[in-house]
Amino acid sequence: MNLLIDIGNTNLHWARQDAAGLGPMTGVRHGRGLPLDLLAAWETLEPPRRVLVGNVGGADLGQTVARVVRAYWGLEAQFAVTRRDCLGLRVAYAHWGAARRRRSSWMSAPRPPSTSWPRPAGTWAA
Repeated sequence: MNLLIDIGNTNLHWARQDAAGLGPMTGVRHGRGLPLDLLAAWETLEPPRRVLVGNVGGADLGQTVARVVRAYWGLEAQFAVTRRDCLGLRVAYAHWGAARRRRSSWMSAPRPPSTSWPRPAGTWAA
């Protein structure tokens, strides 16, 4: 089972993904921290095989999620990384920094069956 996490500017959502598909999505308002109800909910989850994270909520919150994932399941969270060019697509935002903050838009883009292009350890390409 994979745990998919979407850290937004206001809310944090998560869903489990397994061979049967994507499970129901759950979310909380984060206020730049992890609410106790999120921590309680994650304690009851079956340990995931991988934890994949899209984060536009800030580096501090991303680091907090990574620490919790490590403490709960002994895993390193893998954070989506947006690249300027990938598979023939090029980000057209005038300010590349703005595009890097819009990872969730890229994560929903269709991908070819093979996603074996090189990427840094601990990341997954979106």
